[in-house]
Amino acid sequence: MSGNNENPCESYLYEWVDGKDGFPWQYVNLKKSIDKVILAEFNEFVMAFDKAGIGMGCDKDITNADDGRMSQNIVHELYYPFDLDLNLRWKRIDFGDRSIGINYEKLAKFLNDESQYLKEALTVRRFNLLIIAYQYLSSSGKINEKDKGKLEELTAEYRESTLRHATAQIINPRNDSHDIHISDEKENL
Repeated sequence: MSGNNENPCESYLYEWVDGKDGFPWQYVNLKKSIDKVILAEFNEFVMAFDKAGIGMGCDKDITNADDGRMSQNIVHELYYPFDLDLNLRWKRIDFGDRSIGINYEKLAKFLNDESQYLKEALTVRRFNLLIIAYQYLSSSGKINEKDKGKLEELTAEYRESTLRHATAQIINPRNDSHDIHISDEKENL
C-alpha cells in the first residue's frame, strides 16, 4: 500500500515472463483415458508455501474458471503441446488476495520457528520486511506509523534491489545452454 490514509492506493511490480499461460493439465489419449500433465516441482512448490501458511495451489486460481482442465496463472517458457512432463521453466504469477490464501496463525509459527534460517538466507533486513509485512497484513493495515515508515523503507529497498537484479540480467543475460567466447582477435570493420 502506498499513498496517504485518506487515499491509499496499491502498487504492483511487473516482470515480463516469456512463455505460455494456459496449458492443459490433462489430455485424453488414444485409449480414451486421461493422461495428467506433470509440472516439474510444482507439488514441492505448493507444499513449501503451504508449510508457511500460504496457499499457492488453489485450484480456483491455477485452473481456468471456464475450463478447469486448462492452467491459469502459471507461465511455462518451453511449453510444447501434448508434452506430459513439463520442465522447470515455469513461473507462478498473480499473487492478489483472491489468488492466494494466507493462514496467519500458521505463517506466524513458520516465521518464528524458521527465524534463524530465514535471517541467514534472506538477510536480517529482508526478514524484518517479512515480519512487518506479516503484521500489516494480519492486522488489516493497523500498525503504528513508525512501523508503516519502516515497511515503506524496506519495501522500497527490496524493489530497488529487484530492479537492479533485473537490469543486470538485461545487460548481461546468462544463457546456460550457450557458451560465449570473446576472441582476442581484432575484427575487420
